[in-house]
Amino acid sequence: MGTARAGVQLGRSSWSSGAPGPKKLELEHAQASAQLSVIEKNVDPETMLLPYLRKKLRLTGTKYGCGGGGCGACTVMISRYNPITKKIRHYPANACLTPICSLHGAAVTTVEGIGSTKARIHPVQERIAKCHGTQCGFCTPGMVMSIYTLLRNHPEPTLDQLTDALGGNLCRCTGYRPIIDTCKTFCKTSGCCQSKENGVCCLDQGVNGVPGFEEGKKSLGGHIVSRHLDSDLNPLLAVGNCTLNLLSKEGERQIPLNEQFLKKCPRADLKPEEILVSVNIPYSRKWEFVSAFRQAQRQQNALAIVNSGMRVFFGEGDGIIRELSIAYGGVGPTTVCAKNSCQKLIGRPWNEEMLDAACRLVLDEVSLPGGAPGGQVEFKRTLIVSFLFKFYLKVSQTLKTMDPVHYPGLADKLPEKASESLASALGPNAVLRQSLDLSEALSLPGVVDIVTEEHLRGVNSFCFVTEPEKLLGTEEEAIQHNSFFEGEWKLECGNVDEAFKVVDQILEGEVHVGGQEHFYMETQSMLVVPKGEDQEIDVYVSTQFPKYVQLIVASTLKLPANKVMCHVKRLGGAFGGKSVKTGIMAAITAFAANKHGRAVRCILERGEDMLITAGRHPYLGKYKAGFLKDGRILALDVEHYSNGGTSLDESLLVMEQGVLKVENAYKFPNLRCRARACRTNLPSNTALRGFGFPQAGLITESCITEVAARCGLSPEKVRTINMYNEIDQTPYKQEINAKNLIQCWKECMAKSSYSLRKAAVEKFNSENYWKKKGLAIIPLKFPQRPWDTVLPVRAPILAEYNEVPYSGAQEQPSQLASPGI
Repeated sequence: MGTARAGVQLGRSSWSSGAPGPKKLELEHAQASAQLSVIEKNVDPETMLLPYLRKKLRLTGTKYGCGGGGCGACTVMISRYNPITKKIRHYPANACLTPICSLHGAAVTTVEGIGSTKARIHPVQERIAKCHGTQCGFCTPGMVMSIYTLLRNHPEPTLDQLTDALGGNLCRCTGYRPIIDTCKTFCKTSGCCQSKENGVCCLDQGVNGVPGFEEGKKSLGGHIVSRHLDSDLNPLLAVGNCTLNLLSKEGERQIPLNEQFLKKCPRADLKPEEILVSVNIPYSRKWEFVSAFRQAQRQQNALAIVNSGMRVFFGEGDGIIRELSIAYGGVGPTTVCAKNSCQKLIGRPWNEEMLDAACRLVLDEVSLPGGAPGGQVEFKRTLIVSFLFKFYLKVSQTLKTMDPVHYPGLADKLPEKASESLASALGPNAVLRQSLDLSEALSLPGVVDIVTEEHLRGVNSFCFVTEPEKLLGTEEEAIQHNSFFEGEWKLECGNVDEAFKVVDQILEGEVHVGGQEHFYMETQSMLVVPKGEDQEIDVYVSTQFPKYVQLIVASTLKLPANKVMCHVKRLGGAFGGKSVKTGIMAAITAFAANKHGRAVRCILERGEDMLITAGRHPYLGKYKAGFLKDGRILALDVEHYSNGGTSLDESLLVMEQGVLKVENAYKFPNLRCRARACRTNLPSNTALRGFGFPQAGLITESCITEVAARCGLSPEKVRTINMYNEIDQTPYKQEINAKNLIQCWKECMAKSSYSLRKAAVEKFNSENYWKKKGLAIIPLKFPQRPWDTVLPVRAPILAEYNEVPYSGAQEQPSQLASPGI
């Protein structure tokens, strides 16, 4: 295997010329004011830049976050010299996705190279600190490098360019406002013409637009050859009749980029000695239309759930299909082409009858079994048809524009859519039930020891795992088999059964609330160092609960707690995910360190972390509400079931908080709430921001909304009539003065111009068939918690959403829960 030659530059901009000579990796170390050359022989082409920087070069300022290019914590600047323009071009890149072999002739600048506290920090670093744009600091190096790279290309950027440059960077604790404030300090003044020619500003006309900044670099060849099932590009190229130009010692040849190539059929694939030189993309013809579609969890930096490329050719423009190609990604192991369906549709006119037949044919051909990888089968089937429908609308609208005489039938208002020793843990899907022969594993290079359940017997006093007799995964299955953890939480006031006899109507319903990952920026990480004296041990750990870590490590090692010293640096958004679960991982790591008398580090990969630590409890809520015609709820009977998983963890506390907050900001004179934690075979769920209140609150608010619909009233009117409105007692006998609640509710209604905005939303919805908007205002009462001494905080929350809802909430410092504001 050949070696790669690249320049890694820390400080000023430089690049490696790639001149003939011995291939090596050159490192220019700015801090030492000297050039350090590192020779790499037989470079592994699968080695990414991030582990090379962190482990080989010990440049740990570049952080490991998700490992999949989704968080931006590992952003670095790559600089290349263009011999044609004779200029150096800088662009940001995710180090976790960049092979070091791709950096031939490039310079890589990391956060250590632009400034440091030992020398002088860079203005970007200084301003992000002064604007309070950092809390835990884990995302900050990536933010800094994204902004720094933009400034190298555009010294006076616009705010739009800066916000676009940060589109691939996530922050989980600080919030984006102070980071944007930092960006504003680098912006030039408005690029407006400063004049009102003919009474219209140039900004209003949109003539001052600046091309968006390219956020990162993608390799076209690597994208095509990898043929990943989530590729957004391959379905589009496949339907476009593209060809691949290949080169080898034997000469040149071309192969089509079609379904056989995407399936890696030997006759249609590259030979081992061939490389991809270029891609031929043919020009589109008149009456030929090509479109691409994708649906992901967010608009940027997210793999598509399903994507698609579609092409149709009408020949002479008579509306008769001459050629049709449809390809989907994300619905199989490779890109899937609906070849048979397209063949049957050739010769048919482009109308609704064709669309109906096309949907049926495509769904039959692009089949998804119930156990398809990635799940979401029904949703994916819906997207398959939805993309086809969007393509039909888009082509029909364009046909009408090109030839309105022959295509007059479409409604004018249809919008156009755009689409040390390292400890490694086995996840919960690794089931170890029988005696193991570890000799082969122990003989592997780099393996020091393997710690199993056998080693921990007699020291594991914190074991809570109690598995059900049958394999259970959902709350419904646990209810069916009566699989619960100990105890039942119950809260009751008034006489619910009698109240149901005097109400005008009774409504029953169910609400399912899914789980949620913490997705803290830094995965579970710890370093345990035996001090070698008097059995003392140091634990460097990222945790919200150092006391628990100290206790569980001391118990596991059978030491007094004062022998265990926990070191915790600043930390930001962990949202409950680094409380109990971190202690368990720290205990295992400490056991290995103590056994061998050497430092042991444990850092979970993102996939391992998400499998082991689980997250927010999935909930099943059942409610029965009795109410009058004016919307007043006189009786409410609620049942909560949470999916606790295999161990108790924080499940009972979560259920307790859900029960105590079930009424939210409403006075239900007759209320009964019962709650149980289900015992299943899933990884045990744990604390997550809100601690049971988001699930319980959603169940209650769903009930309020259904009652409003049944009464023919607006939800805000039903909320108002059921709200606490005087000095009263909660169902758990806590005195509450609702004066602040009512005042805040009225102020929010007035200051937000809620009535006017709602009227505008309703008008918009009446005029738009496909796109809808919504508006809601919800009160929030977050009362005193058992471990707090703070006063209750009450406030209404106003939410407005468009066609696709995106969360705009920002998490605060990592506590088990926090008041809603």
